Amino acid sequence: MGVTYFNSSTPPRVVGNSYQEATKRIRRKLRNYSLTSIINVSLSILRENAGKRSIDEIQSAPWITLLIAKLAIEDSSIHLTDGKLCSEQVFNELRHELWEVAPDPEKSQGDDSSWALRMIRALAYPQLLFQQKETLSFVRWPALIAQLDEAHPCRVQFINTFGCDPDIFMEISFTAYAAVMKNSFLVDSNYFNHLKSIYGVVVDQFIQRFSKTYGELRNILQEELQARKDLPGGIANIRPVSEINEFPWFSRYPFLRYPNGQLVIWHRLVFARGMEDAVHNSLALHGQSYTDNFSKIFESYVVSLIDSTKLPYISEQEIRQGLPNNPAVEVIIPSPSGNVMVEAKMSLFRDEILITDRESRLFSKLKRVKEAMVQGWRVGDLIRNGYSYTQPLTSAIDYLVIVTSRQLNICSGEQLIRLLGPEVLTRFTDPRKYSVPSARQLQRLPLNNIFIISIAEFENLMGAIEDGLINLQDFLKEASILSSDLRTSTFTFDQMLGPKVKKWRRSKLIEDTTDRIMENLKMAFT
Repeated sequence: MGVTYFNSSTPPRVVGNSYQEATKRIRRKLRNYSLTSIINVSLSILRENAGKRSIDEIQSAPWITLLIAKLAIEDSSIHLTDGKLCSEQVFNELRHELWEVAPDPEKSQGDDSSWALRMIRALAYPQLLFQQKETLSFVRWPALIAQLDEAHPCRVQFINTFGCDPDIFMEISFTAYAAVMKNSFLVDSNYFNHLKSIYGVVVDQFIQRFSKTYGELRNILQEELQARKDLPGGIANIRPVSEINEFPWFSRYPFLRYPNGQLVIWHRLVFARGMEDAVHNSLALHGQSYTDNFSKIFESYVVSLIDSTKLPYISEQEIRQGLPNNPAVEVIIPSPSGNVMVEAKMSLFRDEILITDRESRLFSKLKRVKEAMVQGWRVGDLIRNGYSYTQPLTSAIDYLVIVTSRQLNICSGEQLIRLLGPEVLTRFTDPRKYSVPSARQLQRLPLNNIFIISIAEFENLMGAIEDGLINLQDFLKEASILSSDLRTSTFTFDQMLGPKVKKWRRSKLIEDTTDRIMENLKMAFT
């Protein structure tokens, strides 16, 4: 039977078919089959689409295939080898059943248009990640940490977490990447032997961290299931409807490890996205001690990217005018056609922020973004209060670029208001950090002049400027016009910048680090 395709451009449409009910039915059906046969069918479907065009693969909804695999592994009633062999026809029927789950009926918060846009954004999340090619973004976090002194808290946390310094971690990561990029689906048990002869147990620790056996995966999923049961609300939390929109859970453990030591690759993009987030997600377990220390590193990196463009700017220290209580952003890039403020916001930004369609949850998770918006409005007041700066500020128009440590799929302040509803600005009322913007503040810095972009997108933006492909203010003006209309607005900044750029430029950090690691590997293998 051929692989079934879904129309992934439209929302699910079966009224009364709740996600919880659908997963119960699916699990009951899966219990007739052995776990190994279920996983083998899921891998066969994924591999059949792996060589197809990106759009064809996305229409096969690989995240749905992997969600069924997750449900099967989680269920302790499904035996590893006992049971009938699951056929592709049966598996495709289950995929259809999941795809046709109805939207969450509890859409009560906010108006219908805002809820519909939140639902579309949640549905788009896994699709957007499957559209993106593999990149070297997995280098960014360990490369930043590699620059730190040995005693720096983030470097210490890294070594305690991964058992090695960042360069060794990257060498092993590049070696794993090479196996995945060969378009093979199985990594031989002896593939890492040469690196093991050099780094010993560190390589085994890497494999143990990013590959799991069936039993290990089941134990982890069972622990997470129990944790959800223990939350307030109990049974209602077991299968949150947002689970259907998550990027595959297996990105945390992108290899399935067989008893003979062979590693099965779930999906090359699941591996790529998992490795991009691996360091951040692992260090995030340290909580605020990680985010507080890494925030300063993140902010410095953002400024270094601006430095690479040679654009003149006013620094945070100059903006404050020696008064620590003055509002500030990382830099202001002045021009007669608009003052561009750049503010970096590092945070944990967990998955829920991307897959929820609940207005209250999305609002509460965007604390750092709301802080940055208020900072922009307040800095706009400050720079017009008679202070003198080394760079002239003559424009009456401001732009604000909020650089986040994760892609949030919001893109602009205007889109944020569409997602949360027109009254959301009246809720910026925390006197310590938020305030309702005045008419004058909104005139200078309107919502469509505010952009919420990931660090990878900021690298792309600065690279386009460095290559002479765009003028910053002119492009932001164009992006502002696009963002002001729902029909031309986007969830990601790269969707607007992409038509201007033939090939994304790698940042100096990623380029230099890649060259160094590849040279290290060349020496290790000769």
